[in-house]
Amino acid sequence: MELILEKIQGEYLPNFNNHSDNIMFYGNSGTGKTFLSHCIAKELLDKGNLVVYRTSEDLMKNLKDIRFNNNKDLEDLLINCDLLIIDDLGAELLNDYIVTELFNFLNEKLLKRKKMLISTNLTLGQLSKCYTERLSSRLYGNFTIFKFYSEDIRVKKNLSKMNR
Repeated sequence: MELILEKIQGEYLPNFNNHSDNIMFYGNSGTGKTFLSHCIAKELLDKGNLVVYRTSEDLMKNLKDIRFNNNKDLEDLLINCDLLIIDDLGAELLNDYIVTELFNFLNEKLLKRKKMLISTNLTLGQLSKCYTERLSSRLYGNFTIFKFYSEDIRVKKNLSKMNR
């Protein structure tokens, strides 16, 4: 965790406006992925950047709204924000339509060099099985990947309260 924090604080955040790097956090539940994502968002928002946070389920709803209601304002927000955080990728209900829409969306952001931060509880192998090879290839090839190793922090905190 210290190494991840060092990379984020020492390289990613100070140079945010000078790169188009994408980040993917993966690891078990309760290891701090969402917490660190929120810390990054706060730091960037405080510096005047536009950060949009979506759970994967909310993003899929947004993509449907864009597709079926031609919601151009929402599309512009999601595509052109300074950083899009997609939390808990893999928790959404998957079908061929969703996987295709997600691929098209991620591909468009990558082609436009728009930054993303994705977190997931899935392993890299599980991601490959859940999504198409094309989508997985873009995740593995265009994102700096950080694995979170830890026991579930929420469970540990709760157990420590019970043992007092």
